[in-house]
Amino acid sequence: MTHMLTSFMTPDATAIYAARHHALCLHPEGRYTGLDITLLPQGDMPLDAQLAVAERILAGVQQWRDGIAAAVEQAGTAEDGAE
Repeated sequence: MTHMLTSFMTPDATAIYAARHHALCLHPEGRYTGLDITLLPQGDMPLDAQLAVAERILAGVQQWRDGIAAAVEQAGTAEDGAE
């Protein structure tokens, strides 16, 4: 099953772990709005498989964060050179 969803985030965006269901909930506006994204494991997914999925998602988030950090650093370097 494939679904694609785009949700624009605000500076208040948050992510929480819903322990009861081992779910990841993304709140693009920092609070529940109905436009949230919840990633739930299939009901019969073993915990070790859930951990493997979480590690792949974490790696993607780390790459996203590192790309943003590099852009911030590059923008700061460009601003320093313009002074």
